Amino acid sequence: MIKKISGKWWLPNNPKKKCFGILKIYYSKRSILELKGLFFKSEDFNRFINPTFILGIADDIGEITLYQSSTYKYSLGNSYDLGNSSFYVDTIFIGSHFIKEEQLKFLNVSAEYLFLTNWINPINTIKPNYYKGEKLKISYKPFNSKIVYLPKPRLGFKLQIKTVLSGGISFGAGSQVNYKENTMINIRPTTKRLHQFREFKNIILSLQDFFSFILQTPSYPITIYGKCNVDKNILLNPSIQIYFPLRGEPEIDREFDFRSTLFFYREVLDKYELIIKNWFEKEEKLKQVYNLYLASLYNYDMYLEYKFLSLIQAVEAYHRIKYEGQSKYLTDGEYEIILSELKEKFSYIIEEPFKNILFEKLEYGNEYSLRKRFKILFNDNFVEIFGVLKSKIKNFIQKTVDTRNYLIHQDKKLKSVSFVGREFIDANLILKTLIEALLLNELGFKNEEIKQFYQENIKHNNLILKFE
Repeated sequence: MIKKISGKWWLPNNPKKKCFGILKIYYSKRSILELKGLFFKSEDFNRFINPTFILGIADDIGEITLYQSSTYKYSLGNSYDLGNSSFYVDTIFIGSHFIKEEQLKFLNVSAEYLFLTNWINPINTIKPNYYKGEKLKISYKPFNSKIVYLPKPRLGFKLQIKTVLSGGISFGAGSQVNYKENTMINIRPTTKRLHQFREFKNIILSLQDFFSFILQTPSYPITIYGKCNVDKNILLNPSIQIYFPLRGEPEIDREFDFRSTLFFYREVLDKYELIIKNWFEKEEKLKQVYNLYLASLYNYDMYLEYKFLSLIQAVEAYHRIKYEGQSKYLTDGEYEIILSELKEKFSYIIEEPFKNILFEKLEYGNEYSLRKRFKILFNDNFVEIFGVLKSKIKNFIQKTVDTRNYLIHQDKKLKSVSFVGREFIDANLILKTLIEALLLNELGFKNEEIKQFYQENIKHNNLILKFE
């Protein structure tokens, strides 16, 4: 849980009916509002309500808006008890009140991602200068990356990574300069037109996946701030803090492991803009691959067998997407002729239920097998990058396919030739590395560049791919 906020809460259409309650904000799941009281009358028939907006106010925080909430439990109480009710909350805006969907339009949104400063590794330019007369002047030159104009399907937005200062100076006997440099990504429209928050939210989550892939560890947006226009006539521009459920459970105290990073910002200065554009441009097409790969990254405790199957699916999905229309043994016309002849010859021999199942499976009989898909992808770039013998690749593919079939179909004949125990760790690392290499290709890296990352970076010097 991030924090608890105590305050008074009410519905926009009934501001006189205020209830005391506690808001519990979480990172990876919907937040919870626990009220001492009810927003509805006890005699009302429909007591489970799903308010689009709940407004609140809290000491030292101010105005709060809860967006898209739903009741999940309540008790009516009696003449001595006000009853109580609890709500799940999807999104929280701290710093302003909203009462209409059309008000949720923002000028820009900034997000600070876990370990982003480590990836950028900006030069510390905070310099305290002391002058005669005990005068102190702080000089600071912020870091600003290139502006990236996003392609489809995120046209109309641009990104820029910036560093900002937080903290201050404490005076007295132990006076100190306590400024800290934070790295933020600023997301703003390319025009002055306001955009719905959901558009910013989608970009924030896509960037979370992007940085998690590069850093090889979950990179959560630990703070999100937005600027909006809550009045059509007056540009108020309040700074609004935003919370909504993220993917996975963040470990804020987790230390950054520079050895696990695929590459650093300084290594891709000439490709930085291309890399981000490719991630967004190919996101819709490769979404299934992204999700299956990142599922194991966000969930440390996933069973090894589940992680194995998830990575298998990611590899197969990638091949289907990459070689769409080129992964069949025969042309569709040739295969249709063969299938029709088989149906005609066996129509009177095979019993109806079995015949239906058989020909249902044969509908996909012309598609490449999992074994062939793996062979193509390993030979595309993996062999060149890692210099692994093709004989080892062949044996690994065979065991991988056997293990997959055993786990899915529970064929006992395959148990003895399948991965067991810690062998899954080695197999998962190989599959994970294969997907990394494929996605790095998609981001615009050539095999020689990927090979350099894996050879020169400390993490990749320690990467041992065990095929036996």
